Amino acid sequence: MAAERLVEFIQRRADIECHTSAVSASQDEPWYAVRCVFRVPPSETSGQGQIFEERITPWCSDGFDAAIALAEREAIENGETLGFEYVKLAQCYHLAASRTIRNGDEVFSLMRRSRLSPAKYLDRFFDTGRENDRPDPPLDTDAGPNRSD
Repeated sequence: MAAERLVEFIQRRADIECHTSAVSASQDEPWYAVRCVFRVPPSETSGQGQIFEERITPWCSDGFDAAIALAEREAIENGETLGFEYVKLAQCYHLAASRTIRNGDEVFSLMRRSRLSPAKYLDRFFDTGRENDRPDPPLDTDAGPNRSD
């Protein structure tokens, strides 16, 4: 599974080289990262509202469409294995890396226009207070990127 390969990469802190016949030998930068979003089943959220997971996985591919197809196939399989629902959002980023991904290579970037100050931007999109990065995060249904201001 792609997630296992990514974990192994992080644990080894070694380079990953693209070895696949699906990529033409002339393609100098065959790596793509795809972010997919999943919903954790309500029965596993303990009445605390819905939990969504974002995963970014690397794919050695001939292009955006092929990378997304690979990632979505893996997302469906991963979702079935974990009992999560793939909510059909895939965002792809082309890595400016040669056939080998090295430590420190950028694996994803998403640029967004905003009139918010840096602190408000972070509060709205990244540090809403609803992240599962601490025990028992509060449920706040009126905050975050989906509210309308």
